[in-house]
Amino acid sequence: MRSHGSESRPNAPSHLLLALLDWKWELVAVVFSLLLSLGAVVLLTKSNGAERSSTGTLTLNSELALISTVLRAALVFVLGQGTQRTFSPRCTEI
Repeated sequence: MRSHGSESRPNAPSHLLLALLDWKWELVAVVFSLLLSLGAVVLLTKSNGAERSSTGTLTLNSELALISTVLRAALVFVLGQGTQRTFSPRCTEI
């Protein structure tokens, strides 16, 4: 007789892979947030001491406001999904 607990199936996905697949959109949002944060830092670094042309439609302030608004929306998505998954009544057996 085979013991189910001591053997693993060769084609069975690992628990880590299943967890990552379950949280794929949250991970995408976190990576997107990190890229937006990096973009804000690059934007501030490039514009430090440089003259801004008045012909553009967006000022530095409006560009940073747009970046921070999208960044906050992505982080709220991650926090909201994490709260929903934590407190949802579902089967927790693995």
